[in-house]
Amino acid sequence: MKNFAFRMQRAFAVLASVVVLNVQAAQAQDIHFSQYDHAPVFLSAGQTGLFSGDYRFAANYRSQWFSVPVPYSTFAASAEMRLMGDKLENDVFAVGVLAWNDKAGDSELSSSQAQISVAYAKQLVKGLFLYGGVYAGGGQRRFKMDRLQFDDQYTGDQFDPTRISAEQSVARNTNLAYFDVGMGLGLRWQATARTYVNAGFSMMHLNTPRQSFMSGEVELPTRLSLHAAASVQVAPRADLLLSTQFQQQLTYRSAMFGAMWRYHLNTNRGRETAVFFGSLFRLGDAVAPIIGLNYQTWQAALSYDINLSAFNVATNRHGAVELSLIYILKRLDRSGAAKVCPVL
Repeated sequence: MKNFAFRMQRAFAVLASVVVLNVQAAQAQDIHFSQYDHAPVFLSAGQTGLFSGDYRFAANYRSQWFSVPVPYSTFAASAEMRLMGDKLENDVFAVGVLAWNDKAGDSELSSSQAQISVAYAKQLVKGLFLYGGVYAGGGQRRFKMDRLQFDDQYTGDQFDPTRISAEQSVARNTNLAYFDVGMGLGLRWQATARTYVNAGFSMMHLNTPRQSFMSGEVELPTRLSLHAAASVQVAPRADLLLSTQFQQQLTYRSAMFGAMWRYHLNTNRGRETAVFFGSLFRLGDAVAPIIGLNYQTWQAALSYDINLSAFNVATNRHGAVELSLIYILKRLDRSGAAKVCPVL
């Protein structure tokens, strides 16, 4: 088992090195969170139900570039439920729901989506799980034309808001709806509650839904996401947390990795308390210090993006503040029989 653990940790290190050394980062077309590993269902539908408990609730909020005239804000929330726990000896079957909203710009361009995911985790050997899931949902994009101003609304020396712009006559449709599907697969090796390796990939927008407000066939490209995370207990009260994510959508790429240190203040059952801190890095774009707290089945984290790209001229190196909250609920077992959860 020790040799197997070493091989898994070495494989994770190689994966992280490949992402860090061979990717030129750029802004992706979809919304994103710096705390990608704290938004499990958003990261991959395959991770639905991949936790110890019966229900998991997660919320993520991001306010980006608040130093520019029009800030960007993103919110996501998810809920998951594990099913058939009394019938599945070592496997996990779960369903989940995810909803998110993103608003940006003078026109208040808003993107929203709600989806349902279904996932299954199969134990291959003790401690090693193959998991996969799919999602399907609907989305909406809209903007407010009356919040925009155009050159042909100026009469020479002043702006006339009652004057109809040629741009306004072209973009008559300011609201569109679409259907979206995707999937995720991965492997998770679990030695203990504090030592594990998780790696997988997901593909969003497999049906490339139409995104144009006009008559053109503008499609939302499929987005590929590779992700990995590891927790290694290095001392009785200390863990090393590593994570990485690479995303590609057409020619747009982004790469992130994180390193954190978690210290357990209390390890007694029912009173578990730990703090963690470290930093997340988006190559070529930002560094995001992070601090968080684990208390029993609660987890809260706060991070702050410091912009390092050329856009820092406008943002004064400010980036985004991000909050995440996760809560896991376990039903009370009234049967009198104890059962160890295979996914810790």
